[in-house]
Amino acid sequence: MPDECPRPRFSLLTSHGRVLLYFAEHPEASMREAACALELSPRTVARTMNDLRDDGRIAVVLCEGRRTHVALAPLASGTVTR
Repeated sequence: MPDECPRPRFSLLTSHGRVLLYFAEHPEASMREAACALELSPRTVARTMNDLRDDGRIAVVLCEGRRTHVALAPLASGTVTR
């Protein structure tokens, strides 16, 4: 019997939180790389990134060629958003 714990079938974080945390650690990753790492569809990652960008949480900056860099927007201290 393996020593690994079974993975739960749920996550306490929403896909928005998971995508935001992933790009905080991997700002130059592609959406396809994020989708694979997070076990989400590329379409879900793209839709989630659009939501985060529209809300001002991230900025997607075009780098060399087709590569992008995801920059997280700093939140004002003490600000609570709903």
